[in-house]
Amino acid sequence: MALNSLGDLYLGAMFRTRTTAIKENIDILTQELATGLKSDTAAVVEYDFSSLSDMERQIKTAENYLFSVAEAELFTQTAQTALQSIQTRFDALTPHLTASQSASATNTVPAVTAEADNAFRQTISHLNQTISGRSVFAGQSTDQPPLADAELILNALVPVAAGSTTAADWQTALDVWFAPGGDYDTIAYLGNTTPLDGFLVDEGERVAFDVTAQDPAIRDALKSLVHVALLEQTGFASDETEMTDALRTAYEQTLSADSQIAVLRGEVGMAQADIETASVRILNEKTALEIARNDLLVADPYETATKFEETMYQLESLYTITARVSNLKLTDYL
Repeated sequence: MALNSLGDLYLGAMFRTRTTAIKENIDILTQELATGLKSDTAAVVEYDFSSLSDMERQIKTAENYLFSVAEAELFTQTAQTALQSIQTRFDALTPHLTASQSASATNTVPAVTAEADNAFRQTISHLNQTISGRSVFAGQSTDQPPLADAELILNALVPVAAGSTTAADWQTALDVWFAPGGDYDTIAYLGNTTPLDGFLVDEGERVAFDVTAQDPAIRDALKSLVHVALLEQTGFASDETEMTDALRTAYEQTLSADSQIAVLRGEVGMAQADIETASVRILNEKTALEIARNDLLVADPYETATKFEETMYQLESLYTITARVSNLKLTDYL
């Protein structure tokens, strides 16, 4: 039937207008199905973007803090691993020192000093580790190692050992060398005397990390290892009695140093726990904000698919009616 009359013209215009509206709706629903987001954000927020902008800002802030927290976790874990490695060195040395308590000192000295020398070098290596190019135990001077090379430190102590004629002399000399303000601070320690400021893990919340290679526990750990490592360089190396006394003192110092490192690890562990707590809290806050944002912006896939099917049915129905009125073919209509 030709659309000749005014009624036909009106009906044709109405069909075209309705067709255009339905196709536009289909385009919108197709976009929402593809992106998963509602197409008209302005309408969703009733043209007030302040709440949405605030959510986005808070989510971005949370992401920044989570990045900072991740760095703090990695930094403190590196410190924890280094301290654990020192204890592992003590575990390897202790059996040698234990054996020296029940055997001739001169017979056990070569083995025990070799083990202590290796432990000292490895400990320096552990303490000089970096994470992302930053030194862990150098305080605020993260761009340089906290300690000088092990060989340099040992060479600096050889004359001190040679000048010690008794076990007591050697012990006193080491106490002075490793004391705050002594040669350890001027020769061995290369870091900054000011510790790190800690880690900013949330607004107004900072987790302290003030461990440096100047910490008393680390000083005593290194001192106890040097005590044994340089025994053969001392002025009493051939004196069985003095050597026995030195080994006994070294054994006691090693146990004490090991305990101090364990306490220091506990302090680092507390910082790790605080960082983990902050991480969980910030992640939960970020998740809650994202859910709230999604409630505003995300299109429900089931609801959208249902509307899409309904709209397609409307288009098909409109075509059927139009085809009956105008005898159009589907390809012409589309």
